[in-house]
Amino acid sequence: MRIATTAVAHLLLAVVSACTMPTSVTLQSKANTLAQAPFTRLLLFARVQRGRFHHMYPGFKLAMIKGLKSCSVESILVDAEHRQDLEQVFDRWVARFRPDAVMSLDLEPTSTSRIPNLPEILWFNLKIHDVLFGKTIWRAQIRLSLGKGPSYDPSETGMRFSARIIEQMQSDGILRYCPADEHR
Repeated sequence: MRIATTAVAHLLLAVVSACTMPTSVTLQSKANTLAQAPFTRLLLFARVQRGRFHHMYPGFKLAMIKGLKSCSVESILVDAEHRQDLEQVFDRWVARFRPDAVMSLDLEPTSTSRIPNLPEILWFNLKIHDVLFGKTIWRAQIRLSLGKGPSYDPSETGMRFSARIIEQMQSDGILRYCPADEHR
């Protein structure tokens, strides 16, 4: 009887661990739009190419640029990971692109957790700095709980993550010229 109970417990554990866990995004943001004019050129500086996010990055990058374009914002996303001359690279991109605003997107280095049978959690910090006014106009902290299972698609997860960020920026009044229901 004890062997049968143990066998059933192992079978249930195998079934539970094989189940698909959905990806979820929790986002907390704060906007300061009092002195901010709508921006049309956004330089994104991303330091996110590590952990499991690098598998999602191509989908994220494509969807972010496309989503911003649909909101009448021209954007360039600069991969700043592992750059020794980060300040010089930043200065060159600002001079070349002449953005109205700069977004920094950082994956916290201690954000990954590897607890068996639970989703991996990544934490991101985002800031948008208005170049003309010289102040931060939007901040967000994002908790990305990665899905698991046979139907998990990293590229799709990256695209949904990007759409969620754009949706929040629109909701907070940071993006003002998005088509109705584009990201909702």
